[in-house]
Amino acid sequence: TLADGSEAQGLVHISQVKDGFVERLEDELEVGQEVKVRVQSVDEVAGKMSLSMKEAGGGRGPPREKPDLTPFEGVTSDQWLDGKV
Repeated sequence: TLADGSEAQGLVHISQVKDGFVERLEDELEVGQEVKVRVQSVDEVAGKMSLSMKEAGGGRGPPREKPDLTPFEGVTSDQWLDGKV
């Protein structure tokens, strides 16, 4: 709810509930619980709004430098690559 009284519904993805892993949403929130949220994005065309309950910046320190992903631009979705978890 905005200061002028405007209201809308939006989605808080489970990854945006708190820093760290959320195994069961029921352990973090209750139906009808009032929470503080920040607007992440608004898609007026689709009528959707993404919200976050996390502190700005995610609480993980300074933002990381963006990696150079240009070598992967030509990779197609049917190609398998080696990786590490």
